[in-house]
Amino acid sequence: MKHKEENLAKILKDFNTRLVGDEETKKIICATLLVFPKEVIDFVVKNVWFVSAFDDAWSFTLDSEELCGRTIVFLSDDLLRQSKDRVTYSVAHEIAHIMLGHKNPYNAKLPQTTEKKFETGADEFAKYYLDLSKIS
Repeated sequence: MKHKEENLAKILKDFNTRLVGDEETKKIICATLLVFPKEVIDFVVKNVWFVSAFDDAWSFTLDSEELCGRTIVFLSDDLLRQSKDRVTYSVAHEIAHIMLGHKNPYNAKLPQTTEKKFETGADEFAKYYLDLSKIS
């Protein structure tokens, strides 16, 4: 258990300011990352921002040169009201999209066949690593 807590702390530290939200959400994101191989963890903590609301903020603005060329995963308040398992799965699913190189242009609709292929691939990727974590 201590090893897991140390790994969670390291991931949180490595994210630096790229993990925005309340402490529980940060903990779920970091714990979800632990189901993936080290190279996935390293890539995500260096290149991805996870953004959700703070406990004490209705809104906020991100203004950082560090955002350029990074991927942002937004976690809605509605999602964060779901069960921990649902949030964990959603985080793993979004990590899968990133690692599979799925691009979803802002404000543009993907063809339905592409969207279905992306969603199926992300589901399979997320389920694979989440199932592996239950074995070990």
